[in-house]
Amino acid sequence: MTTDNGRDAKSGRPADQQAEAAAQEGPAALDAKQREYDGLYDKYLRLLAEFDNYKKLAAKEREQYLQFGQEELLKEWLPVLDNIQRALSHAEEQRIADAVVQGWALILKQSQDVLSRAGVTAIDSVGHPFNPEWHQAIAQRESADAEEGVVMEEAQRGYLLKGKLLRPALVTVAKQATAAQAARRDAKA
Repeated sequence: MTTDNGRDAKSGRPADQQAEAAAQEGPAALDAKQREYDGLYDKYLRLLAEFDNYKKLAAKEREQYLQFGQEELLKEWLPVLDNIQRALSHAEEQRIADAVVQGWALILKQSQDVLSRAGVTAIDSVGHPFNPEWHQAIAQRESADAEEGVVMEEAQRGYLLKGKLLRPALVTVAKQATAAQAARRDAKA
């Protein structure tokens, strides 16, 4: 920047002397300034990229927290749901008054609806192949009717939370009877 009288505002030297000094310093000084600029620009771009990655990571963590933050509370609610199902089953077996059975059925339905709105779904196990990701085998039983590896009974229902395992199902899995055991069974019959 020059003043009205043709002098450089910073150094006070005439502008033509300033240009001559820069020309004498030559390409070496210009190359040094260019390298310094390139280094600072590269540092700026890396910092910008790191900040962008941080923003994406923070948004992903926030989304996961909102989606699965209730997981522990829902896990604690599942035994209550199991007990309601047991009470309903027991009431039906004991032929307790219809009003009581209907009351338990209504409580069970409301509980399942609340869990469903939170993203909890039951794992359908009986009659399906054993899946170690969703099932925990507690027993094997020989069966001539069911294929080997198919879930025969469910001791405790399993649940998913938005596709993620919340609690595995405790199941009994079918296995094929051995020839000797099948012969013994046929002999008894």
